[in-house]
Amino acid sequence: MPKMKYFDYATLIDQIISRNHERKIFTEFLDSRIDGKTIAEHLYHDAKDMSLKDHNHPDVKKEELVEAIIKRYKTTQVEDGRSAYEEMVFDLIAEENNQRELINKMKTKKITLNNLPTNFPSMRKNAETIFRGKVFSDITPEDCSKYKTEKYFISILREYARDLFFVLNNEATEKAVNFLRLMYSLNQIKTFEPSTLPNLRKILLEHMKKEDSLEIIHIKSIRFTYPKGTNLKVLEDTAPVVQSGLKDEIRKYPSEEVIFERMGYLRKLLETSGIKTKATVIVSDHDLDYCFPETQNIVPNGDVERGKLAAKNYVENLRKLHPEIENIRSLTEFLKEKKIVDKFETMFKSLVREGEQGGGRFISEKILEMRVNEQFEHYNQMFDSYSRKLARQTAISQISNLLSLSVIFESFPSIPLLTIDSRGFEDNLIGGCNPNSVVKFFTKLKDSTETKRNNV
Repeated sequence: MPKMKYFDYATLIDQIISRNHERKIFTEFLDSRIDGKTIAEHLYHDAKDMSLKDHNHPDVKKEELVEAIIKRYKTTQVEDGRSAYEEMVFDLIAEENNQRELINKMKTKKITLNNLPTNFPSMRKNAETIFRGKVFSDITPEDCSKYKTEKYFISILREYARDLFFVLNNEATEKAVNFLRLMYSLNQIKTFEPSTLPNLRKILLEHMKKEDSLEIIHIKSIRFTYPKGTNLKVLEDTAPVVQSGLKDEIRKYPSEEVIFERMGYLRKLLETSGIKTKATVIVSDHDLDYCFPETQNIVPNGDVERGKLAAKNYVENLRKLHPEIENIRSLTEFLKEKKIVDKFETMFKSLVREGEQGGGRFISEKILEMRVNEQFEHYNQMFDSYSRKLARQTAISQISNLLSLSVIFESFPSIPLLTIDSRGFEDNLIGGCNPNSVVKFFTKLKDSTETKRNNV
């Protein structure tokens, strides 16, 4: 009895996609080669990794695999339209009951169902029982492991099949393979799937069809450092920095050049797929006022003022270092140039009032408390005088700022693509006053700061 095939994606595609021309497009996509392997092989490898790392779902039991194998044999056609299952059961009837002549007549249609012997149903039932037993006894633990991988593989293929149907339903058949390859490449670098609309597929296909430029936006934080844990310093360039902090801490701030390298890689993926891009980096200089308001007493006020000047120098240096980025502005500059200062400030102040009242339409009390706790735990480790009151004030301002970014996104002529590191529960807050104003693509852009003790 032939063994069940694995990694036979032609069979799997037949289960997922019914039309021949759609299967042809999908197969062309899967047969595309990247780094010496087909995309199908890469996806199968991903499925295998997922299967091995998934400890929440039990391994496949033999009984489940028996049913899957029999189902596959029943849906696999052989000669004269018979299924592989019927073929094997008929052969078992011939073997177990010495009925080869009868079975040959059935296969060649030289005998009708009405002329079959009266005990044929019992012979067939017995053969099916034997067949099931043979399938069960032939299954190994390795087969169960392969089948679990195949289930993940099918799940992955279905995701790409949905991408294919999306393209076809939007009358862009000629873009289908290219679009699928782009989605594959983006899936390799995305870190989180946002639950906002309009979705990534829609904006990418629109720009593929219109052939106009897609605006890539990155909201960039200022580089804060805290020398000796008592002062504030804003870095003016992208170079790596090693600095001492409290309690013999050594903090290693990584180079930020990797951020621009990864942004460049994203743009290359898009442009290789036929999507023209422009890039805007907005440096969030307002963070200095949010984190260190005039009433704070954790760092010298002179450090804050020097930090504001350093932030301006930082933006200027970014422009010199990265001329490939069409537009690098501080948030303050951007609002003025777009003439949306009043609109932004009106929304921001309204949200601050909402936060001060304990939350409301845009700021939930739960999210606010989570952000306050995170803020307090982070800064209380560095500054003994840091208070929950300041943590709450800072959290309200930062959340209000994130929500108000929808004003920024709305200022672009078409919906932009925001590329940014995932920030956990804050992801949905970004531009949250109008989620439809932006499409978010979460990917790893920056590297983490390292902290260790001097004596370690």
